[in-house]
Amino acid sequence: MMRSARKYLGLEAKETIIIGDTMDTDILGGIQLGYTTILTLSGVSKKENLNDYAFKPDMIVNSVADIDLEKVLSFQSA
Repeated sequence: MMRSARKYLGLEAKETIIIGDTMDTDILGGIQLGYTTILTLSGVSKKENLNDYAFKPDMIVNSVADIDLEKVLSFQSA
């Protein structure tokens, strides 16, 4: 689904950002596809459980309102 949406929008993987609240699906899927990943702690995944995973999101925020777009865009240009 993530790949189909990216292709529909005409974006490259490096231009795509996935924002999600679940490490096992949203973030893992984004990482596997080469997207920039942002985990929101307003949903399923909790900060105290993040060390249970072998992978990490590019950014962690409490809610989507806390996303720093300039910082996110700097990940994509790196």
